[in-house]
Amino acid sequence: MIENPQSDSQLPGVHSADVDRATILELVRDLQSCARIESVQARAAVRAEPVNQSDGIESAVQQLLSGAASAVQIRYLYDDIHWTDTIMRVDSGYRMIRMQSQQS
Repeated sequence: MIENPQSDSQLPGVHSADVDRATILELVRDLQSCARIESVQARAAVRAEPVNQSDGIESAVQQLLSGAASAVQIRYLYDDIHWTDTIMRVDSGYRMIRMQSQQS
């Protein structure tokens, strides 16, 4: 364990869950209607064509679901709090990791 007794800052909490396709699509709808999306990044899957970073959240998630991307990271503002969600392919389907982002 790394300790820094002189630092008062704490790391943000990280939450993760295995999710299915329907949950991912519901998340996209919720973010589009209730949050301000700040950025979306997709990571190309091995042996896949490069993903287009400028197409937005729907396109990035479709690339993930089709196998063209191995992960998607969505940064957004909800209720005056910055969040980062990362959704990645895993053997059992998909895993979502959410954490509150530190913004300066």
